[in-house]
Order: sequence, then structure tokens, then C-alpha cells
Amino acid sequence: MYKKSKRKEAVGGFLLGAGIGLIVGDVVKGLVSDVDYPSGFTYVGAGLIAVSIPVLSGRKKMLNTSIEIYNEGVKGSTPTLGYNFDMNIITNQNGIGLNITF
Repeated sequence: MYKKSKRKEAVGGFLLGAGIGLIVGDVVKGLVSDVDYPSGFTYVGAGLIAVSIPVLSGRKKMLNTSIEIYNEGVKGSTPTLGYNFDMNIITNQNGIGLNITF
């Protein structure tokens, strides 16, 4: 579910960026040449932006759900880093040292 939300984010971001790029490119083309401004690129860009909105809308909820599922699965296991480590002071012929085991 986490990968699905990241894929939705990537696809939606690509569609949004492509739509904005097409609109900006058409505006620049309209400003520097004698072509009518709202050409097909503007309409295609607006369509891509409109398609990206529903694609991007559900990604945050899906990401939060996947994090909650993961946290529920980890809740019963033993604690890891921060709670499950061993620290010893070691002395030998080379000197004094600190041994930390995770």
C-alpha cells in the first residue's frame, strides 16, 4: 500500500508538471509569436492538470493507512535501536575501549 501511494504521487506529480509545462510553454509561444494564444497545448495542459487532481487526492490517506498497518504489525515485537543495545568498557593490552552492540 505504501508503494501504491508513492506510485500515485509520482504519476500525479508527472501529470501536474506536464500540464503546467504545456500551459506555460503555450503562453510563452503566444507572447513571442503572432499565433493565437489558447491553442491545443493549453487545453491539453488544462486536461492533464484536471486528471492529476483525482490521482493526487487519495495518496495522503493511503500513505497514512499503510503507516498505521505497519505500526500495528511492529507494536508486538521487541524494541530495537534505543532500547535493545549493550555497552561495555573493555580493557586489554592495547588500552581501554568502549564496546557498543546493537
